[in-house]
Amino acid sequence: MKNPLLSGSSPMLVAVCAAAAALGAPSSALAQQDTWALTNVRVITVSGNPIANGTVIVRNGLIVEVGASVTIPPDARVLDLEGKTVYPGLIDAASGAALRRPQQRRQTGGFGGGFGGQRDTSRYQGLDPDRVIGDELRPDDPSVAAWRKVGVTTALVAPNRGAYRGQSALINLRGDAPGEMVIRSPVALHMGFEGVRGRYPSTLMGVLSYQRQTMLDAQNLAKNLARYERNPNGIERPDLDPKSEALVPYATGRALVVIDAGQNRYIRRAVKLAHEFGLNYMLSGVGEGWQTLDLLKAERRAVMVSVDFEEASTMTGRSFFYTRQGEPPSDDDLQWLVQHNPAALDSAGINFALTSGSGAVAASGFAEAVRKAIAAGLAQDAAVRAVTLAPAEILGVSDRLGSVEEGKIANLLIASGDLFADSTNIEAVFVDGERFVVDRSPADSGSGRSVARGRGRFGAGARGAGRGRGRFGGRAEEAQDSTEEDSAPAVHPSLPTAPSEVPRARLVAIANATVVTASHGTLENATIVVRDGKIAEIGTDVAVPRGADVIDASGKYVIPGIIDSHSHMAIEGGINEGTDNLTPQVRVDDEVRHDDMQIWRALAGGVTTAHLLHGSANSIGGQDAVIKLRWGMNPDQMLVDGAPRGIKFALGENPKRSRAAGVRGATRRFPATRMGVEYSIAEAFQRAIAYQKEWTSYEADAKRAKRGQAPLEPRRDLFLETLVGILDGTIRVHSHSYRSDEILMLMHLADSLGFQIGTFQHVLEGYKVADEIAAHGAGASTFADNWAYKLEAYDAIAYNAALMTQRGVRVSINSDSGERIRRLLQEAAKAMKYGGVSEEEAIRMVTLNPAMDIAMGDRLGSIDVGKDADIVIMSGHPFHPQSKVEKTLIDGIVYFDIDTAPRLEDLIRRQKSKNERVTSGGGR
Repeated sequence: MKNPLLSGSSPMLVAVCAAAAALGAPSSALAQQDTWALTNVRVITVSGNPIANGTVIVRNGLIVEVGASVTIPPDARVLDLEGKTVYPGLIDAASGAALRRPQQRRQTGGFGGGFGGQRDTSRYQGLDPDRVIGDELRPDDPSVAAWRKVGVTTALVAPNRGAYRGQSALINLRGDAPGEMVIRSPVALHMGFEGVRGRYPSTLMGVLSYQRQTMLDAQNLAKNLARYERNPNGIERPDLDPKSEALVPYATGRALVVIDAGQNRYIRRAVKLAHEFGLNYMLSGVGEGWQTLDLLKAERRAVMVSVDFEEASTMTGRSFFYTRQGEPPSDDDLQWLVQHNPAALDSAGINFALTSGSGAVAASGFAEAVRKAIAAGLAQDAAVRAVTLAPAEILGVSDRLGSVEEGKIANLLIASGDLFADSTNIEAVFVDGERFVVDRSPADSGSGRSVARGRGRFGAGARGAGRGRGRFGGRAEEAQDSTEEDSAPAVHPSLPTAPSEVPRARLVAIANATVVTASHGTLENATIVVRDGKIAEIGTDVAVPRGADVIDASGKYVIPGIIDSHSHMAIEGGINEGTDNLTPQVRVDDEVRHDDMQIWRALAGGVTTAHLLHGSANSIGGQDAVIKLRWGMNPDQMLVDGAPRGIKFALGENPKRSRAAGVRGATRRFPATRMGVEYSIAEAFQRAIAYQKEWTSYEADAKRAKRGQAPLEPRRDLFLETLVGILDGTIRVHSHSYRSDEILMLMHLADSLGFQIGTFQHVLEGYKVADEIAAHGAGASTFADNWAYKLEAYDAIAYNAALMTQRGVRVSINSDSGERIRRLLQEAAKAMKYGGVSEEEAIRMVTLNPAMDIAMGDRLGSIDVGKDADIVIMSGHPFHPQSKVEKTLIDGIVYFDIDTAPRLEDLIRRQKSKNERVTSGGGR
């Protein structure tokens, strides 16, 4: 049978072309014929109506004519393509094709928080805004031919890991030299959220802090360069740093930034960062876009969506569904959800391109992944557009790529039938008018994972994912049928979404309760009225308002929501930025994870607020976060509005790395002694004082300067700026501590510098220096009865909390544990046994006192008029060992109800079987 792709050729040319085709390469003889006529072919132009029987004329790498009645030039090489279909060449807008992959030597070992560990010794470590990918292309990389075989003719190439991955290049997949491939370079700066093991930044919060500082540096450089160019007379020339220079057009909004963000919370982090610096940005990945439709619609920006559905399935949290649906989805439902993501975006009117996820999906599995999206509701036409014209429009090259139109680059694919149909084969592609005949032998998959191979983590076969009737309605085949009939729902009726705003109860009455106020005694048979999330009335003679939702608490006890003043739950990406001893610039609120199972468990124990602290690996660690356990909200909605800023310090064994000495592969880090810890803190504040003076001097000089002669603005240093905030009292210090001598040291140092310690955390020898702590005005957040788990905890005693309370110290009991947080009431009760504190004082240790620790005693911690309606209803006395939390309310909204909640044991079992682990960055 005659091959239509070879028709019209001489015998010699046929032989040459056949040999070349076996290698998936162009025929050099045919490449000399610069005019082609593709005849008798169905043409899917994408930009307009299909042409049932048309002709496409290609000359000198361009499409010169398309239509149903086209005169064939006499010099054209004619291809009779009867029964075939011509499409525009596919565009992968997030690819790793043709990118050199240097060998990376790794060494293992280390001690916590990025200390030691893996080291990437390659040239690039993902902190490279000045990296130009167009200079690194490798035309002979096997991935080039692999992607051509599946119809991809154009790729936007960038590495797939790092905070700053480099500046991408848009290339055509042909040519013998990098310059022949490049269509545009650079196209965009690509960013992500992965840290560097063994050096700063190693954690998610470190990455975001690094990005903030470098963006500020670039903006400062742009401002000072402009100032210098206007009038350089008498002004020292600004320092030019290659990375800051490279960032200037991106940090100032003049050039495009692509941020890789797959999961719900990473999408939100990316948008927040872009808004903070006014970036001209676009999102890539967006695997959980279906969870952020309102946000994406509001942003009105196109997105580049990965079809790496296997990875998305493993990352989609079941816990998102617990409060929305009452039970987690099945594995099939999870896969359907992530595969339905493109259809959900399309139905929401969001412009998107489908991508391989920077090569996460291999060439051999790309079409299969797109077919899964179609089976989950994406229209065939929308799928085709999402890999042709849509990415061309998004990348600003639709005037030359993405559709079969006159004047555009001759990037075409010839298919045996409808694109993405199971039985369709790619017969050949044209790239820049050069023909590549596709060998149908098993394709080289190139980089990435082939989705058509084996079974995924959730047990669904490559083509069976989403099949089987689940709670989200219908089989994959039925979804395909409804798409063809154009009657598929825009978003599945039971698809859960988080509220766009934090809900607050409008009118609630808790009646007939025994109310333990934690501030003014216990009220019998009392009623609490909640309006708009605040406590409006409380008393024994309060009437239930008309129209209120009534909770009958007869025989029940009501207490304020419990507050944990020292927690590391709901933090992802590492609690220690341990690569440096001093990291005040990093922020825990960048790492809040809204679907951590510990939140659910804590709610079941009556906890409504948690103080999230950086770890204790640093003399000066990172800034804190205060969250309400609003289960089902997004991370930003969990943060408490108006919570004062705080920071973690640490003394003793942890920051001096006592236990690192014997760890193989670990390197020691300054400080290695307790006096070194003190010095490092004191020296940092001396630098902060000098920084403060520099800015004071600049502001004074700027006021005195004549118009147009203002001095250059100093560099904003987020490290030193945070320490200045401690000095001026806007940031509270919470210090990890054990030994009494070190507690005294830090108070003396703070007194000498003019600031106050907010709380000492753990403070196990606090009873030895209780008078001094009280005189300084610090709080003490301690354990009830933990001791002797390391040498500096040897002198801890169970009477510590009671003895400090008796000496006038404000004492709270914290968990520092995902398990202990569920029984903080029992922990507080131990202070009654060991030291005889009163019942009301013991309640305060887990309610009002920790609220005061975080400077929020005016809003939280007791049941008083005007405070937030964070309330816990218990079956009996709060200190009775058999009492249970029946309802936990935050802002008057019930977030935990023992009668309607799924069994905790079942949730734990399901979560462990899925992904109890907390992922450490990337967001893809």
